[in-house]
Amino acid sequence: MKDLSTVQELSEEKLKDFFMSESEALDRIAGIASESQSQWFYRFIINFLTSLDFDEDEAKMHYCTILEHKYYLSEKTNRDVGLRVATLDYFLNILKKLKNPKIVEITLFEELLKMGKEDPKTGCFNARFLNEFSVRELKRAERYNQNLSLIIIDIDDFKCLNDKYGHLFGDRILKKFAEILMKNLRNEDIVSRFGGDEFAIILPETGRIGARSLAERLKMKLLEYFQDKEYDGEKVTVTFSAGISTYPFDGTDIETLIKFADNCLYKSKFLGKNRIYDNLEYEYIQNLYIESERRKFTRFKLANGSNVDLGNKDDMVLINSKIIDISASGLLLECNCKISESIIKKNLKLYLKQIGNLDLDDFDIEGHVVRINKQTEKLKFFVAVEFSCLLDQNKWKIIEGNSKLLAIS
Repeated sequence: MKDLSTVQELSEEKLKDFFMSESEALDRIAGIASESQSQWFYRFIINFLTSLDFDEDEAKMHYCTILEHKYYLSEKTNRDVGLRVATLDYFLNILKKLKNPKIVEITLFEELLKMGKEDPKTGCFNARFLNEFSVRELKRAERYNQNLSLIIIDIDDFKCLNDKYGHLFGDRILKKFAEILMKNLRNEDIVSRFGGDEFAIILPETGRIGARSLAERLKMKLLEYFQDKEYDGEKVTVTFSAGISTYPFDGTDIETLIKFADNCLYKSKFLGKNRIYDNLEYEYIQNLYIESERRKFTRFKLANGSNVDLGNKDDMVLINSKIIDISASGLLLECNCKISESIIKKNLKLYLKQIGNLDLDDFDIEGHVVRINKQTEKLKFFVAVEFSCLLDQNKWKIIEGNSKLLAIS
């Protein structure tokens, strides 16, 4: 049995065949639909002729009505008006679903469509088409209770490649990169150039694990292609970082999904590039934070080796400590001096100590110490701090960019 995408391609060929009559083409398509045991036939025909999208039942109802309308018009005019004319009259003059259609040859129409949705430099889709496609696919995912995943990919250090080898070489890298992506996708997936050296992939009917698996496969394909490539006698290394979001867990509209995947991409870059990140430091379920599952949040080490001066507001005796790791829900500190357990459960405020032009009042994080562990053999104390609210991306970036902080209880 042929898969649905193959069946639809065959059907489009029949409808575009100038040497085949309309009725013969429809009979052939009906035969293909019957062979595939699929209910897509009515929806496909109407979408092909008008670009209007209906579910299967509604499309079948419209198609049957159009056939009746065709017979009616043919009888009144004493000639076969054809399915296209009947469809146009039905949706334009009766239902008024079409407002201002233009009659054009399908070959010219497809060429114009291609120009409007294709990125000329890489041959993949452009950002405009990505938005149109994703809105349509999200509606379908909602209707049939399915997942949809988005992968945003950024070529690592692409500017360095451009600066070193020139923009023509950079364009060749972009084109080959896009070819590798497109070659390894399913027919129902799309890849678009999102801007510069960024690409976005929409994966209908795909959950987080499936998207992750594809992204890892793309990394391997890219590695295989470039491992033996040289330019001016030098070996060229091309890698990418990626972020993944999945409908409906990370967002229910394309803007939210893009933002989530972009944040994951940012985290991939921060963690060292050449990696894929699919689970942000906080999780969303139906746009609500999972406050009860704080320990599930991924913890990260800070590249800048941030220190925290820990103390209380009464005596202001400060104990220097360093951040071992941090997550959206809290952080772990290490200090070489004894910490009194009296600060456990006390409210704690985290400030920036060295902040340039930023005022202290512009940045603070409230929380409390939940436990203190002593490592006897090394005389070290570990202080676990839990934030009152989950850390947002803006505060992440501020912490990552500052090496000194102040915690006051």
